[in-house]
Amino acid sequence: MTNRTTTGAAAARPLRSKLLLALAAILPLAGCVTATEQARNTGQTQGVVADAASGGIDYAALNHSDHMLTCTILLNARHYQALDECIAVFEKRKFAAQEGLTTGLVAVTPEYYESGFALLKAKRATELGEYDAAAQEAQVAVAVGKSRKALVQVNSGYSMLSGIMSFGLVSPPNDPDSEYQKTLRNILLADAYSALATALYGQGDMAGLEQVRAALKQIYADARLSNQNPLVRHLKHSLSHTYFLTGEYEESYDWLVRDDRSGLLQLLDGVGEAYLTIGVLSTPVSEAMAQAITGASTDDLNFINDLPFSFQICVTALEVGRVDQARRCFEAILDDPRSLPFGEYRFGAHYGMARITRDEGDRAGAVAHLARAIELIESQRTSILTEKHKLGFIADKQDVYRMQVDLLLESGDAAGALEYAERAKARALIDLLASRSDMLSAEAAAGPAAPQAAERNRLLAELAEIEQQARIALPDRDRSVRVDERRAVILTQLRQSHRQALPLVQVQKPDLADLGRYLRPDEAMVVYFGDADGLVGFVYDQAGIAAWRLEAEDLDLMVETFREQLARRTGGGYRAMAKRLHDRLIGPFADRISGKSLVVVPHGKLHYLPFAALFDGNTHLAERHALRVLPSASVLSYIDRAPGGPTGMMALGNPALNDPALDLPGAEREAATISAEWGGSGGADLYLRGQATETVVKTGARGYGILHLASHGVFDGAEPLASRLLLAPDGQNDGVLTVREIYDLSLSADLVTLSACETGLGEIANGDDIIGLTRGFLYAGAGSIVSSLWTVSDASTEVLMKAFYRNLKTLPKAEALRRAQLETAQAYPHPYHWSAFQLSGAL
Repeated sequence: MTNRTTTGAAAARPLRSKLLLALAAILPLAGCVTATEQARNTGQTQGVVADAASGGIDYAALNHSDHMLTCTILLNARHYQALDECIAVFEKRKFAAQEGLTTGLVAVTPEYYESGFALLKAKRATELGEYDAAAQEAQVAVAVGKSRKALVQVNSGYSMLSGIMSFGLVSPPNDPDSEYQKTLRNILLADAYSALATALYGQGDMAGLEQVRAALKQIYADARLSNQNPLVRHLKHSLSHTYFLTGEYEESYDWLVRDDRSGLLQLLDGVGEAYLTIGVLSTPVSEAMAQAITGASTDDLNFINDLPFSFQICVTALEVGRVDQARRCFEAILDDPRSLPFGEYRFGAHYGMARITRDEGDRAGAVAHLARAIELIESQRTSILTEKHKLGFIADKQDVYRMQVDLLLESGDAAGALEYAERAKARALIDLLASRSDMLSAEAAAGPAAPQAAERNRLLAELAEIEQQARIALPDRDRSVRVDERRAVILTQLRQSHRQALPLVQVQKPDLADLGRYLRPDEAMVVYFGDADGLVGFVYDQAGIAAWRLEAEDLDLMVETFREQLARRTGGGYRAMAKRLHDRLIGPFADRISGKSLVVVPHGKLHYLPFAALFDGNTHLAERHALRVLPSASVLSYIDRAPGGPTGMMALGNPALNDPALDLPGAEREAATISAEWGGSGGADLYLRGQATETVVKTGARGYGILHLASHGVFDGAEPLASRLLLAPDGQNDGVLTVREIYDLSLSADLVTLSACETGLGEIANGDDIIGLTRGFLYAGAGSIVSSLWTVSDASTEVLMKAFYRNLKTLPKAEALRRAQLETAQAYPHPYHWSAFQLSGAL
């Protein structure tokens, strides 16, 4: 085997000798190039994205090819909101008008659209972490590639030209068994197998991934190994990708640069290239054909079509230590404006350059590249509508944030590091809270806040108009500085007066100075960030922000072991692990937080850790500090409660669940006692057994300042949004109040207490967002939640809850809970009985 090395920039061979089949590879081609095709072929797709994002595209007026091409452009730009609309409309009209599939210079068949659309959806699903859906869509494309169906139909003029160019040595291109159609199907197969490989790797199906490799190698073995055959490059790229997924970088690089042609084939390829370059398809002719058919130069087409292959060369070269080659390759992508619409490759190029500059000791250069990469990530995140997809999207982007945090800590910038630690969150909950705030503001437009809501809406409308005017696709667009200046003014006004609307129009960096005003003088915020490869602890208090690197080895295992020890309910065997965890997580900055209440922002497995039970050798953490927990520091600005809300209580206890084994007599006594004692503090309504229904919560909870729900709770780790509270059924509801249904509530409650089993647990999703009952109630409008991390004892919970509400009449919530835990510990000393409960949210 003869190897040839090449850089990403040099990997693109001239198009002239491959024009006919290369043009077929970027099908569909109309007889007259459309604006969408020209935009794609020249890399000038910003206008298409802007039009789609603003609702300015009438998909019904597009032909099928332009519609699917628009969806592809949106996928490349990672604008998921517009992409999902594009896909939804296309699925409805995909094959409705057959005549739309059979016109043009080179027309495509329904099978082309079926396979191309399946590949598009597979790539979208992969980006959002939906590997099962990605595998299903990729298999659709594989099935088409394995069929004997034609993907294109060439008109008679083009067919005649093909015959002339090939000297009559090839079969008619429209024959499904022709080499032309087989090559197109194999190109499709190469791309489909590549998408399937990614999905299988995401599913953890290594056997399936190996089968994909074998299939690709078989196609490669049967292929004509000529540089005039674009299939070869697709196959090498796909095979390289399968090895890159599994970290076999040398093998990955080898597939990209390998050249298995015989000496004779290399000679013939060179002769054919020279003949077509200086002969029949001289430069003026090839350029004229390219412009006429695609609306782009051959150089534009080369760059756009070769970008995925060039980028793969970049990243594999870096992984195998060919740093100079990788640098030239990444720089070629970043320096070329035609790469601007391809956020994935620009993000990857900035990340690659950050790794290179970091390793060379250029910390500032690495920080700058990472900042640009993160800006791309966050601009794409804002176009994802669902929290599930936000969580999936951020999954494979965490290393970028971790590297930035590490670099900023090395330079002594603890505040900058904390900012990026916060930005590393998927921030799906932040976006949900912001959107809810905007919705509630709209509801209040008829009330006293009407002028403020109207002003906010006016600013948002003006901003939308400016964005519309600035769209690249508009021929009369205003590129003057005045547009950018006016946009900046509006954003400043929103930031000053309508801060909660900002996430609707731009990604917001955490405002650490603003968050500080939500901390009391006697409070310190402790933020954890990282994993087993490196953990950082930040302390943010009135003295500023400081950071410590913490020991992270086996931390997840230690948390699991500690929870298992607590579950035994007796003895002091848990104390050794409690001290080890305390020494790692609290000890390094114990002096800094001495005498202060703590606001803890966990990360990863630490979300499952009962911090109250940590032990310094003499006392538990709850004996020295009042504690509250936050899913992220940025949540503070959305859940802070203004005084003067409802003060009444709704208490539900021991709902009738038609199963004696599920009865909670202690919960019934608890709810009755608490509601009776609270009656003089604003009134309390009590619902027991058959009255404690899901319907009561859905229809009546909004008018109360405190909701006390003493029932069974179930955490569903497989489907966190199906986690649920079990309430009494009636004729209107089944009694199963799921997280999804909690999201639909609209609460005014300052406090929701979930005196039930495992109500504080949630699934640690990608990006460290927690999905569970606590999250659901925060979104529904609760200021704070008291919930439990494991199945709790009915008897000890009754003691703790009664003490908590007694304390709550005179103390802040965190201190009221701390003293209730200590009181419970007098009767039930083991932390199993009192440390499960934690306060999440505002004071």
